[in-house]
Formats: sequence, structure tokens, C-alpha cells
Amino acid sequence: MTPRKKKDKATVTGAMTAAQDVTAEVVLDPHNPIPLELENVFGFSPGGNKFIPFFAGTDCFYGFNNFFVNILQARTQSTTQNSCIISKTNYTLGDGVYIANLKQGQQPDPQWQAFVKRANPKETFNKVLRKVIDQYYTFGNCPIEIVKGVVAGKKFLHVYVKNQLDCRKSWPDENNESNAMVISRFFRKKGVYNLTEKFNIRIPFYESGPGLKKLCWLSDTEAKGGTDGAISTGMAPTGGIPVQRTAIWISNEYAGYDHYGLPSWLPSKIFGMIEFDAAHNNLDNMNNNMSPGGLLTLQGSLSDAEVLRQAKIINKRYTGKGKIGRTMVIGSEESIENSKYTPLSTIKDGNYVTLDDKAESKIIQSNEWDQAFLGGHDGASKAKSGSYLNELYQQKIKTVIKPLHRKIKDEFFDPLCEIADEWLGTNWRTYDIDIQCSNLFDDTTEASTTVNGLNALYALIDKVSSGALPVPNAMAIAKLRFGMTYEECTEIFNGIIVQAEPKITTTITE
Repeated sequence: MTPRKKKDKATVTGAMTAAQDVTAEVVLDPHNPIPLELENVFGFSPGGNKFIPFFAGTDCFYGFNNFFVNILQARTQSTTQNSCIISKTNYTLGDGVYIANLKQGQQPDPQWQAFVKRANPKETFNKVLRKVIDQYYTFGNCPIEIVKGVVAGKKFLHVYVKNQLDCRKSWPDENNESNAMVISRFFRKKGVYNLTEKFNIRIPFYESGPGLKKLCWLSDTEAKGGTDGAISTGMAPTGGIPVQRTAIWISNEYAGYDHYGLPSWLPSKIFGMIEFDAAHNNLDNMNNNMSPGGLLTLQGSLSDAEVLRQAKIINKRYTGKGKIGRTMVIGSEESIENSKYTPLSTIKDGNYVTLDDKAESKIIQSNEWDQAFLGGHDGASKAKSGSYLNELYQQKIKTVIKPLHRKIKDEFFDPLCEIADEWLGTNWRTYDIDIQCSNLFDDTTEASTTVNGLNALYALIDKVSSGALPVPNAMAIAKLRFGMTYEECTEIFNGIIVQAEPKITTTITE
């Protein structure tokens, strides 16, 4: 048997001439905690795909401190940051996807119903949406892959949210536009890389509207071998029919920073580190690291073994759980009458409670969120009325939640519906697909039992009756504000007789 020849490093092409170790360790530079570097630096993934690093100098061969990992670690280390993202994701997803312009009694397309239940072999469409929202709030970016193909003579369309740690944008063209997404485990793999490994794929971005759509799709030629491009999706073989895939990238645009988005909470990253370090410092104090509670000097003709035995007895009898006040014991050959115990103060200056509150406030502020939605622990928040919380929630819907809904509709739902109509022959572009905000409480009770609720409902009825507000608009407001069903809104507003403006008539008499 002929032994396998090792590849000469000189034959390896790309941006790397030798294997390098990669670490995901997060090191916060106090002078430059957010490493913005406006340099034209690029990197190569295995196979030679040229990509744009997420922050130059930290995300390519020459340092490789993966900043996406840095952001993820900043979230997991901060209780407040993690709570903000989970809470915002839950409120933004709300009751999930729905079709806003369905008429009473109208049923959506059966293919749409099937797609909502199974956007890919393992996930519902609402679960896909949750991943989109979570990654957007965490990283300020969300890569999405859309796959189409044929199985047993039947067309399918699947959607996958890719892990941000595995994805980068391709190097831009002469117009400074990136036109593809590069996917590779290379971007987070630690250790030595084999530049010939096959787990690497470059997927073109989809472009909506007229144009040559063939350029927006990548065919999996490996499907002929029965793998169906398992590089990306791990789907079952398609019987030799190539699967095609395209990509969508949703990002939180940041003025002055090209290509990638940034999370809105990034300016508070250092406060998340403070929150973690303060808790860690308290834990260190509780465990009494290098903070002895006292010094016991045993004097007399004691051997080292006897001093050690006495030290074990003393520590076992007189120090409690957590080692608080652990006593150091030393021996001396002087008179036994001179033995003594010297207590040591372990009190340290610094109010960590105040520091933690300040860091928590800054983190919530940078997330554009409110403590009331995180299970506020202060007495004032408990005393706040339901109407106040509802008004606060309506404000967050307008300023935080709905802007992301519009972005998802424009950059994800619209292209998806266009692809479905062209591939599956559906008519989804006629649907007003939206995400339903959940109600903070049962607002139908507010509309009938509180003064504010009654006034708001009467104001809507008055505007409809005067002709100042169309019935569909009033129904949409009532559903959002009070959580009314379509039937309840129809019963209230469709029975209103719109008052016409009085006509002025003149009678001429002789």
C-alpha cells in the first residue's frame, strides 16, 4: 500500500502561507473596545473565497479575534443584555406571522398554510422568524438561505437561518457591493486549517424585481453524486436533480460602516463587561481568594507535622462554608505562652450595587427598551397602572418593534413571496404578510371598563361616523389597541352610519 503523501505548504494557495492557531478568546482593549478600522483588508476562506472581515484586523488571518464571537460572549456574560434580547425577541415575534388583508371567511392558500407549518424539514416559519429576530438583535446581522428543488417530482421551497458565526459577505465588486454570502465553519474553527476542506460555499444574494435571476442562484452539482449539497442544508438526496440556493442578508445599517450592520446595544458593551466583572469580583470575595480572615501563631516546640495537624483541626472547626474567614496557621519555637491570633480585615471599599444599577440602566437604554418589560424589581414599577404600561408598550411598538417588522417585510417576506410565486406558482405577493403584535393584557376588558379605554373607543367611532377615518383603518387600530377580533370590529364599525355634510339649499320666492 502506497503511503499518502503529505502536501507541501508551498503548494497551498490563498492568503495564508502557514497554518496558524486561532482563538476565540475575548480581549477588551480599554483604548479601543469597539475595533472600528476603516481599512481595505480582506481574507480568504478555504477554497479561496474572498470575504469581507467583520472588523478589519480581528476577523481574518492576521489576528483572528472573531468579533461575532466577541459579541455573543458579551451577551452571555451580561444578565441584563441577555434579558433585553430575549424580551425584545418575544415581543417582536408576538403572536407570529399572519395575513393582514384576508377578508372575513377567506382562507389562505393551502401551500401557504403548509409552508407556515414547515418552512424547512425541521422548523415552522414562526421558529425561523424567531431566529431572524434573535440574530438581528444580537449581532445586528442575519444571514438567510433560501433553497428550492424537486423531490419525487414535487417542487419544494425551504428557508434556513444560518448561524452568524459561519457567515461573511463576499468581497465587494467595483461598485463596492457584495453580491454573495460565504459560509464556512472555518470562521469559528480553532486550530490548524486544511485549505482544501470542502465545507465551504459561496451563495449569491437574491435581487428582487426584473433581471437575470439565474445569476442569483447557485446549483448544487454535487447532487448528482447523491449528496444534495449537504455542505449547507444536510437534506436528503433529490434523485440527481440539482438543488438551487440563494441568500438574503438583513442588517441593522450603521452610518459610516459599510456592508455589515451593528447591533444597537454595541455602545453599552463595556457596561456588560462591568456587570460581569462586578459579579465575578463579589464571587471571588465570597470564595475568599487570597483574603485570609486571620493569622494564628502557635509558639512552642512543635514539629511541622504537628502545626499542620493543628491547622487542619482549626480550619475544620472554626471556618464555615465558602471559606469565609479562613485562618492561616504558623509555628514558632518560642514559648507557648506567646501564641496569639491576629484578625485580618477583609472589607473592601466600593459600592457594587450602585455600580451594577448604573450598568444595568445603560444597557437597557442602549437596547431602546424598558425595565418594565424585564420584570422590574423596583416598587415604583409595581405601582404603575395597566394603562401606563400599555401606553409604554404602544410606544415601543412604534419605535422598536414595527420598524423591524417593516424591515423584515421589505427585505425577507417580499423576496420570499416573489420566489414562491415564480417557483411554486403561488400568488403570495397579493398577501399583506405581517407579524402580529401580542397584547400586553386583555385589552377588550379595557375598552369596556376603563375611562381611557372607553374614550379611545368612542373617539374611533366618532371619527368613523364623521367620515374622517375609513372603516378598515379604524378596525386595524382597534385590533392593535384592544385586541378585538375581526368579527367584533365588524359589528362595531360596519354598523355606523357615516354622517354626510349638510347640504345648503336656498329657496327663491317672489
